[in-house]
Amino acid sequence: MTKEMGLETILSLQSYYAVAGILFNLISFLSVVFKEERLTPTNPVSGIAAMVAFGATVGLGMSPEYRTLYAVLLCAWVLIIGYGGVHSHIIERSKHDLKNYSGMLAWISAIGLNMFGIMMMIAGVIVVCDLPPTYVIPLWVFLFLQLLRRANSAIQAGSVSDTSWTDFKCESTRKWQLSSQYIQMPDGTKLACDIYLPVTKDTDKFPTMLHLTRYNRNWKVSFPFNLFLGSSYNVRSLLYVEKFVASGYAWVTVDVRGTGASGGSRPVDFSPQEVSDISTVLQWTLAQSFCNGKIGSCGISYDALSALYVASTNNPAVKAIAPLFYPVDLYEDLIAPGGLTCNGFVEEYSIFTKALETANISMVKPILPSMMYQLFSTVLSGVMPVTGSEKELDDQLKQHAENWDMSSLYSKTDNKDRVIVSHGGTDYRAKDFGPTSCMDNLKRCRGLPVYTIAGYYDSAAVGSAVKLHDELKVAGLKPKLTIGPWTHGCRRNCSPYAVNSWPSFDMYEELVRFFNYHLCGKNHGIADEADVHYWCVGEEAWRESSSFPPTVSPQRFFLGNQGRLVTMQPGASSLPVPPGIVADQWMPDYEVGSGKCSRWNLTQHIAKQLVAYPDRAAKGPSYLVYATLPLENDVMITGTPVVNLRIEMDAPEGSIFVYLEEEVSEDNVLYVTEGQLLASHRKGTYLQADRKVLPVVDDGPSQSTVEHLRVKMQPVAWKFSQGSRIRLSIGAADIDNFLPHDADELTHSLLPNGGVPFVANRWWVHRGQSAPSMLELPIDGEEATFLGEQVVAEPEKKEFSKPPLPKGMSWRSQKIKGRRWSSTAPVAAVEEYKKMMEEKKVAEEDEGGE
Repeated sequence: MTKEMGLETILSLQSYYAVAGILFNLISFLSVVFKEERLTPTNPVSGIAAMVAFGATVGLGMSPEYRTLYAVLLCAWVLIIGYGGVHSHIIERSKHDLKNYSGMLAWISAIGLNMFGIMMMIAGVIVVCDLPPTYVIPLWVFLFLQLLRRANSAIQAGSVSDTSWTDFKCESTRKWQLSSQYIQMPDGTKLACDIYLPVTKDTDKFPTMLHLTRYNRNWKVSFPFNLFLGSSYNVRSLLYVEKFVASGYAWVTVDVRGTGASGGSRPVDFSPQEVSDISTVLQWTLAQSFCNGKIGSCGISYDALSALYVASTNNPAVKAIAPLFYPVDLYEDLIAPGGLTCNGFVEEYSIFTKALETANISMVKPILPSMMYQLFSTVLSGVMPVTGSEKELDDQLKQHAENWDMSSLYSKTDNKDRVIVSHGGTDYRAKDFGPTSCMDNLKRCRGLPVYTIAGYYDSAAVGSAVKLHDELKVAGLKPKLTIGPWTHGCRRNCSPYAVNSWPSFDMYEELVRFFNYHLCGKNHGIADEADVHYWCVGEEAWRESSSFPPTVSPQRFFLGNQGRLVTMQPGASSLPVPPGIVADQWMPDYEVGSGKCSRWNLTQHIAKQLVAYPDRAAKGPSYLVYATLPLENDVMITGTPVVNLRIEMDAPEGSIFVYLEEEVSEDNVLYVTEGQLLASHRKGTYLQADRKVLPVVDDGPSQSTVEHLRVKMQPVAWKFSQGSRIRLSIGAADIDNFLPHDADELTHSLLPNGGVPFVANRWWVHRGQSAPSMLELPIDGEEATFLGEQVVAEPEKKEFSKPPLPKGMSWRSQKIKGRRWSSTAPVAAVEEYKKMMEEKKVAEEDEGGE
């Protein structure tokens, strides 16, 4: 190719870049006009002008007499686009909507497009000036890497908030010795295993990390991506391996029975056979020539539970474990928090795990963001077989067909006693799920270091982490706890005050720091710091303590008049609520939801979606809302908020959802935490024998049938700012994450109701001195005071008398998850009632007009 032909090609590519840049900025401009948000941190009008100017520069290059000026201008454009088109996008990424994949795609596209443009500019300079590429290209790469380094330093220094409290750093590497093999179990089942060892000339023995997973230890890479990624890609534990191998550890990762490339089947999670496998794998690892006899184990979610079972073997070689983001009680933490079936977890997680067990990536298409699905389905092509045993893979996968179907949890989770699945003459109940069978053995491991990391926005696992930390401390172990503003697996920072939502806390580096001390004797501050570190949302800072929560003082906020939360006045002898029997009558909304990307849908967490509740203000009318006056001072809470409701319903069963929020302004309401409860499980054991239906009230309120429902929320550390309001929202449904409590026909037979609808049309929430309802907050520091005077006396108001409903009538009629739940009332009765309500409304309007 001649020099002129090469320049023509470069000029054409530069023209394409200019046109693409104009289109990108034009789309950003239209986004500003219609959505009031832009796709770039720079002004899109300036971007269009810059691309037009660059197009003029390209025009100069087409004329031989202006080639020198063209080359000089290209050098200037490299600096302009490098700073404004790449550096600014990296350093100001918080201005992009990185909370979803469309925003992330815009951000990546802008950087990629401008990097392509810079490469074409440099190519133009090389051709025009006859410079040797072998000299210029490495220089450009060096300058670009410096640009990235400076941008990254700026992000770490000023943009991201949850950086670790330590200055510990460790190396990361992609150089290791990788081998794979099968480990044979006593019953003949083969478990697939990958071994990562540091690259060394010596035959050293290494401290060894044991990682057992149900999420596929390794994946095959499709052509042509295998040409630069290699034949396999470790999606599940790569970030661990990079840190631990670089720090001198061996890393052993195993597909548990019935998953990945391993054989066998899963009659249920953590069956007796699977638990026995863990002990066998541990003994095998200790017998390997690379192991120095010191074992650590860690993992996220299911892998964390495996680490608990590794420790429960009571093998002295296990020196420390780090279970991360895990539920201790699967029923209460994930399957049915408060006794309500969490279909937000069960539905998508059952699809996700089935796809992994059958190596059928297409199954996850409906539940993953489209960009992520396209990436995985294009780059990956199934589970990676064991080296040398490729022909065995199909036979191993066929055995997975006998795995239990997690979707069988549907309609069987109204109590812990219910038999979920039977296998080999054994009945497995909801209360048997999770690490329950290993807890007694674990608590006998006196002196064992256990490091738990949890997130405020991760299901109910954060509550379990706090509870287990306390129990292990009492049992004589050495627990350590870190809680941050994260989703499941520390994948996103959900603090509404974070500059951007990508965590800067390096969890994998923190794990190396922990295991370095307990397996290698290297103290990087672990031995000298507090046992508990927790992030305070709003204050945006780490705090440390010997326990969680630290010493706090509960402050009670009573449900008061006019939708107010009121507190006891200094020196007051009586409650700040009206005397006698007073209750707010409310008609529940059964169509409200908190969104798919909530704390409960862990599949979306795995997809790195942000947990956000952006429309709390708009959804206010769907809830019974109480809020304080504006705060006179900042108020810090640390621990578990509790709602005590005195309530009556016109049905024997009801679901209660409570949300703690911060009302910054009328249009800006921030989600803080939540709790839920199925009324018949108000005793809190979730056993069928302890269930008790509500007394059915035809017309309340009355003192004789009021019931006390205590709803615990998930732990949090949060600062309510001066001038904002503390707000409590009480609801009856979350259709995005929980099945309606009357969806299970078996529940109807277990709780015979004599023809009374299971769905309440009316609630009476009591708030008088005879039966006060209240919110209890764990105050860490100064109690809340308010700007304004709290009203106690009941104001004079016009009562609304609702006509009685026809016997056996329920107003509920809505579509949930594609299923129709119909009213039990005759159509004529419904129409009659609507007509009466309309007449009542017209009469009131006429009266008001007079």
